[in-house]
Amino acid sequence: MHHYHELEIPGRFDPLALVAALSDSDLFSSHVVYERDNQWWFAGAVFGEVVVEPTVVRSSCQGRQTAVERSPHPLRQVGDLLATFPLADWHAYGWVCFEFAYALAGGPRVAEGRPLLHVMVPRTEIWLRTDHVLIRGTDDLVIGSVRDLITGFA
Repeated sequence: MHHYHELEIPGRFDPLALVAALSDSDLFSSHVVYERDNQWWFAGAVFGEVVVEPTVVRSSCQGRQTAVERSPHPLRQVGDLLATFPLADWHAYGWVCFEFAYALAGGPRVAEGRPLLHVMVPRTEIWLRTDHVLIRGTDDLVIGSVRDLITGFA
């Protein structure tokens, strides 16, 4: 079982500028960003992911690929697959397209090969506020690089 290591950095920050800098950095091959009430979450690099397509639900984690036929309860399948990821205390980030509602309601078929939902559990998660940054990650070197980037803005 993998675990996140945490590093808290108190101070005065511009979360938007930091998110832009993290997005522009070469630290992460992919990322997801959320914002709510002037708090930002940056999820970088995929530890594991789940994708729901019209007829199949796929997951990938640590080189292990899984594909199962989509059931009438795809959200339950997503939860079950996420629960197999060998990482403690994770958060999932991603998106759901509007057509997913059709799939749930048994409505019109959606074109094959087009994802309806895509969520990822990140290797590195950064919570940014104006007075505090929390870095959670599975790799201490990446945590150190994120710390250096953030403290360079302080």
